[in-house]
Amino acid sequence: MSLVTEVCRSDDSQWDEWLDRTEDDIYHRPGYHRFHELTGRGSARLIVIQHGPHALLWPYLERPVSQVPELDDVSAMDADSVYGYPGPLYVGTRPTEAFLSRAWRALEAHWRDQGVVSVFTRFHPILGNAALARRFPDVAASGVQRLGETVSIDLHLPEEEAASS
Repeated sequence: MSLVTEVCRSDDSQWDEWLDRTEDDIYHRPGYHRFHELTGRGSARLIVIQHGPHALLWPYLERPVSQVPELDDVSAMDADSVYGYPGPLYVGTRPTEAFLSRAWRALEAHWRDQGVVSVFTRFHPILGNAALARRFPDVAASGVQRLGETVSIDLHLPEEEAASS
């Protein structure tokens, strides 16, 4: 069985259907990506790389590098992140190293075919999808950087308990 690569646009019902199969947040949803698309940040995409029960999902904004000042003559593309914490998601029980390796290679090939020369995303601090990305081959060597901390507070707790956690 080979890998199947599917690319959804923000108006494609498949986007929500894929996300309904895993734990996600507003930052992954097509409506949130559509908002960023309508404000000129790029074209919203969800790439799905599937093999049997395993699927890697990665929402992003595809945009021409020529939108960057002083790069108006460059024909390459960026895969950018919406504001927030999207990053990759996994559908299935436990991702195998073999699947992640093949999916990462397929993702790289897709982006290369689209002319993408750089990828930027923020990882979700609660969903922990940075741990998933660290398992992709060569990712640690290719520039995943920790740039800061995110703090979350359970607002359902009493104030004193929330402040001490």
